[in-house]
Amino acid sequence: MEVSIGLPTFLLERDNHTMILIIYLAVLVIMIPSVVGVWWSYSQQYGENEVMQGTYQIYQYFIKDNLNIKLLPEILASSQEFGQLHYSSEDTKEAHRHFKKMKDERKMIKPRYIKNAAKDEKSMTFYTNNVMLHAYLLHMKIPRNAQKNVNTMLLKFPKLLEVMVFMTTVAGRRWWLNQTINVIHFSQYLTQGLWRDDSSFLQLPHFTSKEAAHCKRGKKARGSNMREYLRLAPEDRKGMSKNFTDEMKQEVHDACAKMTDFEVKVKAEVDDEDQIATNDTVTMTVTVTRLNIKEGECAGPVYAPRYPEPKYEFIWVLLARPQGRNLLMSMPQKIVDQSRTVTCEFKFRAPDKPGHYEFDVHVLSDSYIGLDVVTKQAIDVISEEALPKYEMHPEDAALDDQPTIFTQIMEADFLDDTDSESDEDADDDDNNEKDESGMTAVQRKRRRERLRRKKAGEAGGDEQDDEGKDGSGSDSDSD
Repeated sequence: MEVSIGLPTFLLERDNHTMILIIYLAVLVIMIPSVVGVWWSYSQQYGENEVMQGTYQIYQYFIKDNLNIKLLPEILASSQEFGQLHYSSEDTKEAHRHFKKMKDERKMIKPRYIKNAAKDEKSMTFYTNNVMLHAYLLHMKIPRNAQKNVNTMLLKFPKLLEVMVFMTTVAGRRWWLNQTINVIHFSQYLTQGLWRDDSSFLQLPHFTSKEAAHCKRGKKARGSNMREYLRLAPEDRKGMSKNFTDEMKQEVHDACAKMTDFEVKVKAEVDDEDQIATNDTVTMTVTVTRLNIKEGECAGPVYAPRYPEPKYEFIWVLLARPQGRNLLMSMPQKIVDQSRTVTCEFKFRAPDKPGHYEFDVHVLSDSYIGLDVVTKQAIDVISEEALPKYEMHPEDAALDDQPTIFTQIMEADFLDDTDSESDEDADDDDNNEKDESGMTAVQRKRRRERLRRKKAGEAGGDEQDDEGKDGSGSDSDSD
């Protein structure tokens, strides 16, 4: 059977060979290395979670132990991912007007990049990013092109939030509690389009500051905070004035049904132990139930009308160290599961001193304001010496005297080796044993071989003599 390969005619023509070789070398030597070099250069700019290395450096520089939430818009606006956003001259002018107004009302601190904004284009971009983020949070008018840039920052923030949390915890082993909570609260504000002085009731549709204030009236007002308000029956919810139509009221009730109402249960234990002793490894299990969701169902997108696209809620669980040290025990847990009941675990070493310890467990939504839950979990730690001494059962003690399978295998291999060595030694003894003539078996064997060769040689000589005799007799007869 013959196999042939069909090639285009121009590849076989001799006049085209030079051109084909040049194209081949250009692709192999120039294009492919260039593509690989561009890809490598691009990949070197990014770290984990598709976040640029420059962003990690900026966050590490700006995020300090005195981090205040009012600084976070500028830190986010300074992310390297947003350094290439474009603003028109009209956008820049609008940013200056917004900044002057917010500065006069003390709603925005002086930006770090304002000094170089007029000289450096990138500094101007970061400055405008910062102003437009504040304008979004304060419900100020934003130009259309600038609004697109704000949406870009909002959609990228969930990944940048994890980097900020990393900087307040793992980086430099900081483990800051309050700063981590501020970062998560900032995510809540960005999702809802509200800021620090806004009431959490402004998350509800059609609510203004007037309706929000009405919800808190009265010395024993029911539903004076957001969590309590969600748990009220629809007819008991205050704040909806006579101007609210039935349709508007129903929209409020629908929004309340979407907002998460957390129930938190915490359990601390040591595996296979009834008590917690000093230096034990403690497992603290946190179970979070979304009471607004029926059993077997999952949560849908959060209620966030100002967010540019549908967003799902993430739950952050923080375990604080005891005795009010404002530090975390370990890395915060991020729960992305949308089920009704979700769990997470913290493992840590028990204190090295006996006593009663109380831990604060913080459960926060990354999307809703005013629904945080703080639960205390106490543990009693006893001394290791106070633990009951372990007494081995007699049958268990007897098992220690029994050889293990590994020991039995090793003993069998050892005995086999010993037997083979004994057989070899016996053979050597037989070979070295001498008979009555004083010769060993080896010497006797060699002597027999020499005698056999000698007899064979004598037999060969006799045959040659007989042939000589026969030859001489025949010659005489012929004569």
